[in-house]
Amino acid sequence: PRSTLFPYTTLFRSLGGFAVEGVDEKALGTRKARLLLKRLAVAAGRPVPTDDLVAMLWPQRCPKEPADQVSVLISRLRAALGADRLPRSDAGYSFVADWFDTVELEGRVTELEERLRAGERASALAIAHATLQLAAGTLLPEEQGEWVDAARPATERLVARARLLAGEAALAAGEFGAARSAGQLVLDIDPYDEAALRLVMRSDALAGRP
Repeated sequence: PRSTLFPYTTLFRSLGGFAVEGVDEKALGTRKARLLLKRLAVAAGRPVPTDDLVAMLWPQRCPKEPADQVSVLISRLRAALGADRLPRSDAGYSFVADWFDTVELEGRVTELEERLRAGERASALAIAHATLQLAAGTLLPEEQGEWVDAARPATERLVARARLLAGEAALAAGEFGAARSAGQLVLDIDPYDEAALRLVMRSDALAGRP
């Protein structure tokens, strides 16, 4: 059920590119306003100190009263998303969304692992298809900077894990082509990933392609 504080569902996507479903990107304001929202979204609901936001927004030359400038950007974002979506606390600002794709992906990976361990092939395959749709690519590929570089390795490991598990589910269900494709997605990023190499070779062998 939706909270009375948040009458509209807000879905934030960051894998493969930035999107707030149901909100036109232009409505979010300037480039800096969108950058600020992305930084808060990467934290997935955890507060980000104002000093960290200032350092990200103005890495070269800081304006006068930078905290006030951050507040102005937050106000513009609140106008588009709702005041309750961007609360401020002593720890900093945070972004309250109903759904973050990275958080959802982590949950699906955990569920997929459990289904595979239990030998539930049909349900594992269904979850695998949904998981692959979420594991769409790099975290905010359009952005550069220390803040996103620091967040990407963990996300890349999660995406790779999701693809490998999806491949294992496809393999268990006899969908050898889908299993191979999942493994190849990981190899496209890391050609030396041993688990992905094994998945591809097993898929080829079971499909009669030695």
